[in-house]
Amino acid sequence: MLSANSLKKWNVEVDEESKRGHLDKLVITNAQDLNTTNFACMTTGDDWTHIAVKHTYDNESMTLTISSESGDPIMLNELRDIHFGDDRKDINMCNLNDQYHTINGANIDLSGHYASFIMVSDQLLLPDLRVNLTLFKAVASSDPIINVQWSFAETNATMRPFEVPKEIVGGPQTEASSLKLRDYVVVSSSNSTPSIRIRRGG
Repeated sequence: MLSANSLKKWNVEVDEESKRGHLDKLVITNAQDLNTTNFACMTTGDDWTHIAVKHTYDNESMTLTISSESGDPIMLNELRDIHFGDDRKDINMCNLNDQYHTINGANIDLSGHYASFIMVSDQLLLPDLRVNLTLFKAVASSDPIINVQWSFAETNATMRPFEVPKEIVGGPQTEASSLKLRDYVVVSSSNSTPSIRIRRGG
């Protein structure tokens, strides 16, 4: 399925033999709007490994062709997604070294059960985010519930993120004020590591 500069592969009642097929190349026609494509990659397997692929735009036929950099077929049993676009106007899904991180690599105070801070991205198309972290007591576990809430940092932004009503995700919750976020959460200060990592306390 091709959608928003991503080709997503779906396996629906496919036998093992079909999964072992291959893709010589992907040719997108009527692709005038893709003539400035400057990145492309594929993700593989369950670990979402990113592999660069070759992208070629032909002005005469107005087609964008995507293939492996080596010229060898892409094995369908290894393919998960293909992403492509122009990083001057599209979010670059191929650049993993561009995670949200704290401003100027600042360390966030996680000594309490609540923290609020701004995270930024080096991709100019991605807005700054206000992130709120809160620890709540869990009923069936000694580990707390880690609530991660975000919104756009620009307070007058017209677009607001969708938020599931609290009545749906759970009733009244008690904050775990005696616990420390640093025992359960790591917040990235670098664009080369995941933005927020959850770990078990102890």
